[in-house]
Amino acid sequence: MARACKLAGVPHFSPHDLRHRRLTRWHHDRVPVRVMAEWAGHSRASTTLDVYSHVLDPGELPAGRLAELLDAALVMDP
Repeated sequence: MARACKLAGVPHFSPHDLRHRRLTRWHHDRVPVRVMAEWAGHSRASTTLDVYSHVLDPGELPAGRLAELLDAALVMDP
């Protein structure tokens, strides 16, 4: 993971960090909370919002860059 982050030119992120960021991105993209909770495996939507909705400022990366990095991480992690 450290090598992938270095190649992408971004700070090191753990798989846990990426999970937080992905769920937060969905929140900012207005994916319904119940859908996010289902995708995350949470039995309660409140868990999803309480734990994940604070991680990423929408302006932290240029539009689309985070999605590219997350998609690349999924391809690299079988």
